[in-house]
Amino acid sequence: MKKQISNIQFDSFIYFIMHSCFVGISINNLFFISKQNTPISILFAIIIGLIPIYIFLYIMNYKPNLSIIELNQELFGRKLALILNLLLLGFVLSLAVTIFYNLCNFINSQYLYRTPVVMIGIVFAIGIWYMLSKGLPTFARVIMVLLYIDLFLYLLSFIGLVGQVDINNLRPFMDEGLQPIVTGSLHYVAYNILPIFLLTIIPKDQIKKDRHFNQHVIYSYLITNVMLFIVAFCTLSILGIELCQLYQYAEFHILKRVSILGFITRVENTLSIQWIFDMLITCAITVYFVANGIKRIWHTQSEKSEKIIYTVLLGIIFFLSEIVFPTNTDAYQFLSKVYPFLLYIFFFLIPLGIMLKIFYTEKKKS
Repeated sequence: MKKQISNIQFDSFIYFIMHSCFVGISINNLFFISKQNTPISILFAIIIGLIPIYIFLYIMNYKPNLSIIELNQELFGRKLALILNLLLLGFVLSLAVTIFYNLCNFINSQYLYRTPVVMIGIVFAIGIWYMLSKGLPTFARVIMVLLYIDLFLYLLSFIGLVGQVDINNLRPFMDEGLQPIVTGSLHYVAYNILPIFLLTIIPKDQIKKDRHFNQHVIYSYLITNVMLFIVAFCTLSILGIELCQLYQYAEFHILKRVSILGFITRVENTLSIQWIFDMLITCAITVYFVANGIKRIWHTQSEKSEKIIYTVLLGIIFFLSEIVFPTNTDAYQFLSKVYPFLLYIFFFLIPLGIMLKIFYTEKKKS
């Protein structure tokens, strides 16, 4: 019997990956690109992001018993598919490297100042391997528990911050025209399409059957993005654009201002623990999907080979996270100016090409 996950567990994967990309990478870049128009950029991006979601859902529904890895082998032949699949999986792994770097950097900069980043990375790598070793069903159940805790903490934080919102911090509105808003929207969409693409790596038949599967994916996408919009809106309207650009983790700093009835305060440490789990889970999900893709390329399903793949992938992530970004400035330059273009190439243009190939194949049959 195949290991299956429920639709709500599937949706929680979308939430955690999108949330980690936003908190760890995207929001910091948006404050420099769109500035005080960041919330408007996010609203535009939510609409634009429905286009790649349609493409991914079309690919998933074409042959539900096949992952995108196996579908490529059927559409393009073994040799071309091998090159294409390795490129896609390699770039998916780059997300794990980026999130892992941000996770270690967050802990090192906010808490463990004197602890070598290498030691922090080793501890987290062991934790991720342990989570993966417990298998998909156990992993998915843990994610569900953390999801509810996450949502509760965000609701608590919003209640404690809503009275401090100052709309004047969002002015001047569109002072530089539409260009920063459009650029920010495209940047945000780039980091939004990757989580949905990841889900095409596992075939649809590994998810418990539900005729409303497509709606589940779209609703989870929309709900998660509305939450992220609220985070950006509150952060910007409370701190102002100058402080948002000054702080590396601006959303962490607004949590220091949470006050509910005068005795629930300083929740940032509690929520930062949750952020750590979010990013750990995102790394684990990404590694799982990449490992799943590798197993389908090499046609191996043994548990021993699975754990070996996990170990090798985590070793690669750990090594690259230490050498790719020598400084935070290098990380910002790459993640804001280079990485989004690569994301569009690998996770929009290539899937679009796959969809067009499906159209051509079906037309040829008819």
